[in-house]
Amino acid sequence: MFTLYQLRVPYAIIESMISTASQVTTKNVLLIGGPSSNELAKEALALWAPRLKVEQAEVDNENYLMVLDNYYRSIYSPDGVVQEDYGLVIRTSNPFSSDPRLSATLVMGSHGIGTGGAARLLVDKHLIKQLLALVPPDGFVAVVRVRSVGNEYMVKLEDAQAL
Repeated sequence: MFTLYQLRVPYAIIESMISTASQVTTKNVLLIGGPSSNELAKEALALWAPRLKVEQAEVDNENYLMVLDNYYRSIYSPDGVVQEDYGLVIRTSNPFSSDPRLSATLVMGSHGIGTGGAARLLVDKHLIKQLLALVPPDGFVAVVRVRSVGNEYMVKLEDAQAL
């Protein structure tokens, strides 16, 4: 995809189980899904933790995404449907490799629509342009706000910081 190319994101597709970690030590990786659904994402976040703090939390039955000391809260309709969610994309060195040239890109959200919106950040030319105006393509964390409008996602870049 052209926008993945703009971000210099060559990637390998593998299973998300920690048992496949040996396959990611010599490749750039793209991890989709957060720590509750992707074992490799959970391990990557743990390895990045000393310099990058990301957490998912539930407080009083509400989901929060904490990124670099900022909290983002999902919003629900009265019947419990997610109306607004947050997603994030992390691009930095591959935590499973000793080769500093290898990268990892993590795409996740508090819920599925947050993950979908974060993935849209990697393929939408307008969003990529906004992102690259703020951060270099080889090391960043970006947060998107995602609103569900019918079957579509409205995605807005909320924050981006270089890593």
